[in-house]
Amino acid sequence: LEVGGKTGTAQLLVDGNYRTGSYVSSFVGFFPVNQPEIAAIIMMINPTNGYYGSMVSAPVFSKIGGRIITTSEPVRKRIASTELKPAKESLYLDSVKTVIVPNVRGLTADEAKALLKLHNLDYKKLGDDDGIVVAQGVQPGKRVMGWTKVPLEFAQPDKASKMPNLVGLGADRAVATIEQLGLRVRISGAGGKVASQWPQSGASVADGQSCILRMSN
Repeated sequence: LEVGGKTGTAQLLVDGNYRTGSYVSSFVGFFPVNQPEIAAIIMMINPTNGYYGSMVSAPVFSKIGGRIITTSEPVRKRIASTELKPAKESLYLDSVKTVIVPNVRGLTADEAKALLKLHNLDYKKLGDDDGIVVAQGVQPGKRVMGWTKVPLEFAQPDKASKMPNLVGLGADRAVATIEQLGLRVRISGAGGKVASQWPQSGASVADGQSCILRMSN
């Protein structure tokens, strides 16, 4: 079923300033395209698995739309006669093929692009694509829609550091360790110790790269 819609990604404005690492991701859509019956907007504040609207909000819209179609007899009958036709750039309900994002960290731009293409994915470079991939905007193992653009950050191998293991450390010590590497940090959750981290321990990281610490007791 062909869907019309638009994604959105914006930084959060806090006290008159944009907060680094804080985003609102959205997708507004309607279907069927030619004879709209349903419209909805999905907004995610500070999503943890990526932050582009196409990665975190559009898949939610797809699932909700599919649920509406399968559980609402009146809606299903009204759209039953809608012509289903392929459209290369369209978003679909139930017919969207989702794929699992591979781990491309440590690969060159050409290697990463080739591997993503094998998984029916595209990529978006953040800055220059010299060197190797030190971070990817969608975590490995996450399921996304086919041909999603995966943001990639690159750095020269000799300029990349290894992400330390911060799990179990207190917030102050973990943040201090990250800042010594020249990284930016975002903390989610409540609690006194690091429960999980991204990037994972041992991953290549570069100066200025963002990382996420999830806290719990």
